[in-house]
Amino acid sequence: MSQKARIAVIGAGLMGHGIAQAFAQAGHPVMLTDADVDVLHSAPGCIERNLIEMGLSPESALHNISVQADLTSAVERADLIVEAISERLELKQRLFANFVTMAPAHAILASNTSVIPISEIAIGLSRADRGRVLGTHWWNPPHLIPLVESCP
Repeated sequence: MSQKARIAVIGAGLMGHGIAQAFAQAGHPVMLTDADVDVLHSAPGCIERNLIEMGLSPESALHNISVQADLTSAVERADLIVEAISERLELKQRLFANFVTMAPAHAILASNTSVIPISEIAIGLSRADRGRVLGTHWWNPPHLIPLVESCP
């Protein structure tokens, strides 16, 4: 049996907790983090409500999700990192620069952006690291609409 990819979702707000839920429902171990600890700690409750509203047992996905306040600890073992923070270019650029130093060299670095060109987010990265960056535009709410637009 093959091992499921380890996912890190950065940003636990409106989109982030739904993205984490979608991966967790598919059986992936998910590490969820947010700079706002109140948002981070409320995310499991939001996911539990989503699952109940969907008629599913909360345990079906919640056991695959861990919350982690420390960014390095959240991404240090990830195979895929999905950034879902606010649409502010300078924040996303800073975060991606951190990812390349904190995450494994094989990790795919994805941004859930709908307005910022992925090339702008990756502009300060080395050529090799830019090759790891992927734009992912999840439809809202991500746990109900299984549609993701991707852009290398």
